Amino acid sequence: MSPYECLHEELSSSDVWKIFNWVLKVIRRNSTSQSPDTYRSNLRRQDAYTPYSDPRGFIYENKDKKNRLMRIDELHKFSDGTLDDVRTALNDRLKGIRMEYLPQTFWSQRDKANARAMIQAIDKRLKTRRIMRSLEQICR
Repeated sequence: MSPYECLHEELSSSDVWKIFNWVLKVIRRNSTSQSPDTYRSNLRRQDAYTPYSDPRGFIYENKDKKNRLMRIDELHKFSDGTLDDVRTALNDRLKGIRMEYLPQTFWSQRDKANARAMIQAIDKRLKTRRIMRSLEQICR
């Protein structure tokens, strides 16, 4: 049965569960495929929570107080806590809230646009994870 035929026919509950389990397996496999590529040799010299242009992302400070790179296309490889910390710091910086841990450098309009895009991508990733956790609990 092709996917297009499935759209026009009623699926049995067992077919729906098979499709749902297959989707969960694909998502889990893709989200845990590799550890994030967070190290660059020049990150030590730069401030935390500043934009990084190539590859596109932001420098953040991990729990060990080391600068790491969070790429916008690799958000699925980070934990919820790390994503939440980076999102909070970027949001504070974008709103102009002055905190001790944030650098006081000037941000251009492009940097602000990149921060908004990163915050939006992090929000989307966190929302997707919450939905997947809810679906997994329903299936059990």
